[in-house]
Amino acid sequence: MKHNELSFANFICTFGENKYLLDFAKEIVLPAFLNDALVRKYGDTHYYYYDTKLSVRKFGDATPLLILSGHFVKDTVLKREQIFDARKGLVSDYEQMRSAPSAYFILILNNHRLLYFPETSYAPSLSNFQSTTEHFMRKVWRKEIATLNKENGVSIKELRKSFPQPRLKVIPTAGEQKITDVMDAFDLIKEIKLRLIKPNHEVSASDALQSVEDTFRPLNPKRLDIIVAEGDGLENDESIQLVAEAAETDNTEILVKGVDEYGNRLKAENSEFALTTKIDDVPDDDDQLIEVLMKKYEGLAADEIVKPIKTSEHSKGIIAKLMSLL
Repeated sequence: MKHNELSFANFICTFGENKYLLDFAKEIVLPAFLNDALVRKYGDTHYYYYDTKLSVRKFGDATPLLILSGHFVKDTVLKREQIFDARKGLVSDYEQMRSAPSAYFILILNNHRLLYFPETSYAPSLSNFQSTTEHFMRKVWRKEIATLNKENGVSIKELRKSFPQPRLKVIPTAGEQKITDVMDAFDLIKEIKLRLIKPNHEVSASDALQSVEDTFRPLNPKRLDIIVAEGDGLENDESIQLVAEAAETDNTEILVKGVDEYGNRLKAENSEFALTTKIDDVPDDDDQLIEVLMKKYEGLAADEIVKPIKTSEHSKGIIAKLMSLL
């Protein structure tokens, strides 16, 4: 993802089969972001959130929104082993330096839409954001389970049944033109795999995929996949339409496999289809940055380039309670 390009995603957090992001927002989700002592270590790299805050924002005449916002930091050490000298050629030259690229994020709790904005070159990816957030939520969850066990005497096993560990998927929002451009690179599309992720509360935009959800989700499957394959190639136009419809839901992991005109294997997934938009004149102040990013999001949502997600009645009640605490 390029520096200063805003992207969008659906933040899908579930706790077992019947609980979602906002059901344990106060106990798990908010502490995972707001506890600045949480750090994820991966070799020489440390991931953490910085200056994260929960706030109520009103944009124009719209309903006030409860948002989490802050910086996602990748604190690492850059190393080099050699340089090129015009006279000597490749020369061993070991150096290292600290570097902390970052991305700014806004999570709209009303509808779990995520705005993700790399602030620097080599900023942490959306995949880094997903894995780190899930790691932090599970750390908070384990601590909460231990506390409940100690205070109430309920066994860990029973607590895990009534209070399942969090699972997180962050699905990038696709752009219609981006889908067409990527899939036009295929000479033959041999397989399309759709993995339907159980949504928070919203209804799927696609009637066909919603029918699959309604039919098979009551079986409580660990995975719900649809695979369409043809060795001699699927119809390109219909394949593009299928992928576009699946991408509209923001709850579907997409994998397309095939070959290019030279017979080289190709594959494309959600990250290749991701919608991005350039942000110019980026302000240094976080509050002003929130205004700029939200204004861009609202404009794209109004034009239906980014699909608006309606807040469920269940979510509205929880949002109101959380707002009252601020």
